Amino acid sequence: MVAANRARNQRLAAARRAEAQARAEEAIRMFQGQVMPEFRPPAGKLWGVNVKALMVTGPGGGIGTSAAMARVLAPLAAGGRHDETEVAAATGCRDVTDLRERLTGIAGKLAAIGLRVDRRKVGIRIAKAKPTLPTPQAS
Repeated sequence: MVAANRARNQRLAAARRAEAQARAEEAIRMFQGQVMPEFRPPAGKLWGVNVKALMVTGPGGGIGTSAAMARVLAPLAAGGRHDETEVAAATGCRDVTDLRERLTGIAGKLAAIGLRVDRRKVGIRIAKAKPTLPTPQAS
């Protein structure tokens, strides 16, 4: 009985992992379809944000974003690490948790243009993404 339950739980966990992997691959394809490769960041910068055009640009091109997200990313475009509480206060976020949720929400778009959010104790910054695209599964 215990072995049967364990096997069933392992099958369910594997099915959940496969479903999550499929969702992640679909999200990557969706965001990659939105990337405009002809847009590049400002000269000498890894990335940039144009608040008026609602565009974030990175090594992989540009991608559109909302006005709220452009306002959150604008202070981070200055380069270097930034204190989360200061960024949250400057961008109109309720608190640091709200800022983290917003940055987590845009992580997929940032990844599509070759960027990632780098959070450490000393502060947050936008950094170049590590190449970690999913590899096709052997059948």
